[in-house]
Amino acid sequence: MAHIERVYNKEKTKVIAYKAVVEVGSGKNRKRRTKRFKTAGEAENWIAAMTTDINQGTIVDPNNITVAQWFEQCFEQYKYTVASTTYDNDYRRYLAHIKEDLGFYRLQDLQPVHLEKYFYHKRLKGRKDGKGGLSENSLNKLYILMNKFLRKAVKYNLIHQNPLEPIDSPRPEPHKANVMSEEEFNLLLNVAREHDPFMFVFICTVLYTGLRISEALGLTWPEIDFQNKIINVVRKVVYKRGHGIIVEEKLKNKSSRRSIKISDRLCELLKEHKKRQLEIR
Repeated sequence: MAHIERVYNKEKTKVIAYKAVVEVGSGKNRKRRTKRFKTAGEAENWIAAMTTDINQGTIVDPNNITVAQWFEQCFEQYKYTVASTTYDNDYRRYLAHIKEDLGFYRLQDLQPVHLEKYFYHKRLKGRKDGKGGLSENSLNKLYILMNKFLRKAVKYNLIHQNPLEPIDSPRPEPHKANVMSEEEFNLLLNVAREHDPFMFVFICTVLYTGLRISEALGLTWPEIDFQNKIINVVRKVVYKRGHGIIVEEKLKNKSSRRSIKISDRLCELLKEHKKRQLEIR
């Protein structure tokens, strides 16, 4: 049964919102889903959409929803909150390491003992190629993803407690990045300068600014302010599974969309490259 309730101000003199109510399930397992809207029309549209989803089986009884069904539902919203590469990587981890091992459990039946056994198994022989277990770094990424969706299930009253809470988070070993020596740095630039002028400018841009490769690939001339010697980072070029190479305007977070001051040397290199590009065109 679905209906709309009016929400009044404290004085109960004015309607400030409309609460749409939809019941899912039947009998003792019946649960209510609610959502507030500014207008009655928006509330009616939401009820109509929810009713269609229930009839088509898209929305299932909350008491019988499986881990796989819940995670798939979470991923539908997750794709709009993170970069496409983050979504693709997390969804690939889910398909490879979560769906098959835990997806068949009813969400309400998933217990800490199941998850303890799951991580133990993944440490021993979790790799898909059969060559041993997953690293602590890979396990930690699985833990973070699972914890995100299970905490959301608690928030939505699908489960009373997050079964992952008693499980200690895997501890990745500190990663030591390889850094080029001064000799390697100069060798790279000299070889690039001699054999490929474009690659020389590209490498200089990355090395002198700290840009990610995807961000440097996304640069166009309007983002380079020669007068103030600034590069504005507003997009990136990435590979997306099933779509190939795409230009992505939505960056990883707010701090990724930024302005970077560049040196006089890099500014001159970019000016020369732009001039050369126009001549070739």
